[in-house]
Amino acid sequence: MAAMIDPPEIIGERLQRLRLSERLNQVQIAELLGIAQSAWSQYEKGSRRLTLDVAGDVVDRFGVTLDWLYMGDASGLPMRLAALANIIHRHI
Repeated sequence: MAAMIDPPEIIGERLQRLRLSERLNQVQIAELLGIAQSAWSQYEKGSRRLTLDVAGDVVDRFGVTLDWLYMGDASGLPMRLAALANIIHRHI
């Protein structure tokens, strides 16, 4: 059975949790990723689908996995981010 990518709203919840866990505001995280704050805000709200380019930058910068970002699979998260898995569960 193929894994399903979660809806943008669920992915946005994960992005918000990640940002908050890193103690960053939207302007700061957008600057780190080289994107507009308005784009980040849309990703968090789920009104814009997270692009693979930005997702790759999030993975590189914060040590999360694409599986976690897109599907909620927390098995590859580093220990320092393990609490994220306990807060946001994959919605079925």
